[in-house]
Formats: sequence, C-alpha cells, structure tokens
Amino acid sequence: MKINSFTNYSFRILIMLGANPGRTIPLSEIASAYGISINHLKKVAARLIEQSLVDTVRGRSGGLVLKKAPEDIRLGEIFRISQTDTAFVECMDASSEGCVISPVCRLQGIFQKALAQFIDTMDGYTLADLVENKDDINVHLNLIPVVDASQNAS
Repeated sequence: MKINSFTNYSFRILIMLGANPGRTIPLSEIASAYGISINHLKKVAARLIEQSLVDTVRGRSGGLVLKKAPEDIRLGEIFRISQTDTAFVECMDASSEGCVISPVCRLQGIFQKALAQFIDTMDGYTLADLVENKDDINVHLNLIPVVDASQNAS
C-alpha cells in the first residue's frame, strides 16, 4: 500500500500546526514551507476542518489552527479520514470485477486483517508524538517558533 498525497498532506498540515501550538498559520505559509501547491492544500484543509481537527481564522492574520490538542488527535483517525483507497489488490477494489478465484481466495481476508493491524498501530500514536521535536521541525520548515509566554514565567 502507498499512502496517497491527500493523506501525506493531511499529516504535514497537522504536524506544522502541532509544532506551533496556538499559532494561526496561513495556508500560503504551509504551502511555501513544504513546497506544495496551495490548491492541493485547500482541499486537504477543507477535509480537516470538516472533521473538526482544524479550525480556520478569517481576516488579515487568518489561517489554520488546531481545533483539538495534539494528544487528542490519533494518527489512525487522520489515516481513516484521508486515505480513501486501501485496496491492496484488485479483489479489494469495489470498482473492479475482481479475480476469478475471489469466491474461494483467502488473500483478501489476510490483507484486510493486516490493514486493520496497521490502523490499530497508528491509533497507538498521536499528533503529540509526532511533534515532540517541535524546535527541530520548525528549523527544517524555516519557521521561527513562537515563544510561549507561560514558559518564561517560571
């Protein structure tokens, strides 16, 4: 199985937002940081907004912001909402006529079990796990991290 671009971009948007908690990031900045077409990201952002993972802030300083805490966003959830094609083989594709041995073949069941285990593994991790190294992520994205004022209060 290959992760599609939509899923890849979903993870990228969420990683950037998760590495910059509380910061509203314009879609154009996300597109520029990753070198991805803003038109592709608009579709992905719309799905993330629709699924209540991301919120949009309008106006001059608008953009995207996480709607949930990173520790509340399971990677399996992101995968399920963004990866629509999980057909490993022709017989798993509903639009296909399948294979002549489909009625007696056990391969499809094995692939379905493997996919379920893959998603279960993804559900064992959260966005917080992906952004533990926020500073490193921001350096690679050429972003200057916003300093959380509450961290300087001590």
